[in-house]
Amino acid sequence: MKRSAVSARQGIALVITLIMLSVVTITAVAFLAVSRRDRGSTVSAGAQIDVRFLADAAFNRAKAEVVASIDAASNRFAFGFLASTNYNNPYSNPNFSYLLTGNLDHLTNVNYLNTVNPANPRVFDFSRTGDRALHRQMLANLFYSPRAPVFVQTNSSLLAPTEFRYYLDLNRNGRFETNGLVIGSDAFGRTNGFGPEYVVGDPEWQGYLEHPDAPHSGTNRFLGRVAYVVVPSGRNLDINFNHNAVKSAHGVPDQGGVGTSAFMRNEGVGGWEINLAGFFSDLNTNTWYANAPQLFYRYTTNPATPSSGLAFDDASILLQQRRVAPANLAFSQDFLTRDSGVSGSFANQFRNDRVDWFSDGPIANTLSEVKYGTVDNDVTDVRWAGSDYTNSFIDINQLFSPTLDSTLGFANRLSGTSTNNSIRSSYDNYTFYRMIGQLGLDSSDGRFESGLHPAYATPNNPSGFYRRAKLNLNYAMMDPDGDRPANALLTVTNSGFVTWAPLQWFTNAANRLLLTEFTNGLPFFASTPLGTRFNHGLAVAGGVNVRVTNQAGNQTLIQSYRTNYVYNPQVHRLLQLAANIFDYTTNTAPISVSAPGLPTVFRPMFYTDKGTNKVVRLGGYQPMNQWDSNYFNNWYSPDDPRFLNALSTDPTNGVLNSSQPKPIPAPKPFGIPWVVGAKRGLPEFHEAFWQSAIQVTRRLMFTRRAAQTVMGTSEVPFSGGNGKGFDTLVQYRLRITNSVAVDAYNAYTNSFPLEVTVQVKNVHNFTLKSDFPGGSRVVFNRQLEI
Repeated sequence: MKRSAVSARQGIALVITLIMLSVVTITAVAFLAVSRRDRGSTVSAGAQIDVRFLADAAFNRAKAEVVASIDAASNRFAFGFLASTNYNNPYSNPNFSYLLTGNLDHLTNVNYLNTVNPANPRVFDFSRTGDRALHRQMLANLFYSPRAPVFVQTNSSLLAPTEFRYYLDLNRNGRFETNGLVIGSDAFGRTNGFGPEYVVGDPEWQGYLEHPDAPHSGTNRFLGRVAYVVVPSGRNLDINFNHNAVKSAHGVPDQGGVGTSAFMRNEGVGGWEINLAGFFSDLNTNTWYANAPQLFYRYTTNPATPSSGLAFDDASILLQQRRVAPANLAFSQDFLTRDSGVSGSFANQFRNDRVDWFSDGPIANTLSEVKYGTVDNDVTDVRWAGSDYTNSFIDINQLFSPTLDSTLGFANRLSGTSTNNSIRSSYDNYTFYRMIGQLGLDSSDGRFESGLHPAYATPNNPSGFYRRAKLNLNYAMMDPDGDRPANALLTVTNSGFVTWAPLQWFTNAANRLLLTEFTNGLPFFASTPLGTRFNHGLAVAGGVNVRVTNQAGNQTLIQSYRTNYVYNPQVHRLLQLAANIFDYTTNTAPISVSAPGLPTVFRPMFYTDKGTNKVVRLGGYQPMNQWDSNYFNNWYSPDDPRFLNALSTDPTNGVLNSSQPKPIPAPKPFGIPWVVGAKRGLPEFHEAFWQSAIQVTRRLMFTRRAAQTVMGTSEVPFSGGNGKGFDTLVQYRLRITNSVAVDAYNAYTNSFPLEVTVQVKNVHNFTLKSDFPGGSRVVFNRQLEI
């Protein structure tokens, strides 16, 4: 018996030891996983900082090159299209290295070819010991616009499995188009007998060293590399504002890129009359002009006859990509200032002003018609080619999209690979770079923006096309509700350069940000006399209604829509961004001589929607002009009956005019934070920590009523009431610990001159329910506030 007891104890000890080892192992693995995750996030954050600094360095380098060209020629117009390049000395001597001599002059001995024999430079052969040594010496000279030695494994050749990627192949032809002087050659490699010409080709990667004041070495490695192009916008056509399809009004099929074109030019009154097909035909006559007869460039001025040719096909495809469909074009009356009188008077003036705003004819054929104009038939309630299109090209790389490649290889024509010649002419290879040097992506008017959004959909505009004024960062607009296309021209006007009121800016900026973020996810309202507004998000199970406040202080609110979207961190981040922009661009009155101004604080106001069973909704925001002494009072859970009963069903309850000192006291729900603008110079809240630990201990007491009471094998224990002579007692002890910590610090070198008070409040609701058969009941309910 004793031996068995000892063996049992040893077995228990062994099991406990194994359990402890497993716990220790799991803890160690979890610690390593957390450490690895934290290390990975730190490395990622550092890499993002490096990338931002590299982008800034590249931008400043590009500006410096432009300024240098202007200074060198003493001509402010002496600049043009350029690309990043590397320093390369064709007369370098690889036997001299800064690493070996310390001579700064040897930093110019940089050539990425082996130039031991200057008459026959060749690529470094790393299988040779001598070539490897010369290459290392050359790497030690990298200092001026260097090529970072980046080799990429490829499957392009079995003999050369790694490729030195020192250029950015923007035109996607798999070849390097050099920058500088180039002797032109045809598709067979034959020169034209003339001298070299200056060309701009592939941007070359420029490496940036960890210590930019020293050459490259084992202790001064490259942090990254950048490549860039500079395109003077003032010398370029705008790909987003040219070409048209106005012949479709005369019955010409407007299908785009299928052998017909509805383009027409008459008086040249707008950028939409620029012939993009003509640009293509002159850009490369080998590709867009001297092709098969059925692809020749043929433009006709007859309004009922389509123009044809490969250049027109490509131009129509680009136009179709921007416009999507003719129905997405707005009416001309949406862009022109309305007559103060009868609308018919305005329409008659537009129709009979002898200016062909629609560019659809009749064509001016005689000198008299050119001088005095013709009787045009323009009307204001038809789709206008001069309107902003819904889809703008924002990146030149979009020209290589497969959706544009339906007309016999548009992307191949840009890259110069449309022919099967193994060499290809230099004229074809540089097609893309000649194009981007003349064709840019600038918008027609930076004051406006346009697009498609369901918020602007109406029966007459089912696609939701809009054209609205951009918000002015510095001054309030006459009509801050600038979402109506018909009044868009009025919204860019400022009255006496009046600055934005905090609530004016916040509501309008938040509306634009939320419209951009939630394209398809939220319900919208139809247009009203004061514009289009919609539900942005919800507090608990209701919507956020953003008020628009004009300069007179009047507010307009669209009633809440029934929805189930919630107020989430994504919504709050956009609201916070709107407040941060205001505080960054606004100089508030300083607290003292050495203390900055206070940030702008927006307090959320709530109401209950009686139409959705008292769902709590966010009705608007109130700017706080002074400290609210009741801030730490009246906080409730959103589903607390006391909170619900205290709210009004009126969305405007508690939202006062901004001239009043502070809003009336109102209950505040947890989970919907106030929006506090970020103000430079103030001590900042860093982080918060909270953790609730619950420890449950169960104590069980089992007694016999008499010492001689014996339980039978068929008897059920824990049932003293059945006359078996046994009693049980169960006790639960709950220990709840709440740990709360906050961290605030001054991130600036100067001491903050004022007293700062940090207050923390913790509210804990505790409810204990019993699930005893017969129905659950609340045993204990308590709220603790710390």
